[in-house]
Parts: sequence; structure tokens; C-alpha cells
Amino acid sequence: MMVGMSKETAADIIRASSAVVAMAVVGVLTWKALSMGVDGALFMSSVAVVGGLAGYEVKALVDKKKSKGPTEG
Repeated sequence: MMVGMSKETAADIIRASSAVVAMAVVGVLTWKALSMGVDGALFMSSVAVVGGLAGYEVKALVDKKKSKGPTEG
């Protein structure tokens, strides 16, 4: 953990990073599947679920930051 960073801030960074990683993995999986000729509804449904979960996590972080209000610095 970085010096001066609270555990809450570190946890927020990890959550946000995991959402970005999930989105990147979904993109790679989609590209690979389409390049191999897999173009099924089941595959796209699973991609939508993973992407939705990642988006939900990002929205939760944004709402949390908004509820704290502006910080004085």
C-alpha cells in the first residue's frame, strides 16, 4: 500500500481496477471467439453478464464518491 493512502482508498482502487480488467478480458474473449467463428447467443449472454457486473461495480464507486461530496484540499 502506498504511503498516506487509507485502506478504504486502496480498496476502491482495487475494485475499480478489477472492473477495468474484467472489461479488457471480455474484449479479448470476444475478439478471440469471433476470430474462431464462435458467434453464439450463449457466448454473448455470458459476456453481457460479466460486463454488466463490471459496470455495476464502477457505478457503485462513482455513487460512493458523489455521496462523500467535495473534499477540501
